[in-house]
Amino acid sequence: MILPPGMHFLAAVTGARKYLGLEAIPLPLQALVWLLAGMAFGENWISGWLFLLLLLATPPLYPSKITTVYGQPISPNELLAQAGPGDDPIDAGYRYVEGIMQHMMDELAAERRWLFS
Repeated sequence: MILPPGMHFLAAVTGARKYLGLEAIPLPLQALVWLLAGMAFGENWISGWLFLLLLLATPPLYPSKITTVYGQPISPNELLAQAGPGDDPIDAGYRYVEGIMQHMMDELAAERRWLFS
């Protein structure tokens, strides 16, 4: 999430860090753009179309959890061993790695409790 400068300081000053465990106040940069666009529109500095374009060009972004998983190293010999007679070793190795990655993604998806977790 892109935050305006000072949100970490604001969390410390307001007590959000101590009482809520927040490293920063989650005020997205888009909210700042919307506020400034609204003020500019109210002062007739920008047209209604430009205001609408600014709103549509900066959709709200919400914090999300990113999980990184590392698999076991795969040796080149292991990749080459995946090719059967008449198979292209590169394609066979690619399918092997793709299968391993898909299995890892399926395991992560099974751990997910609901859509936004």
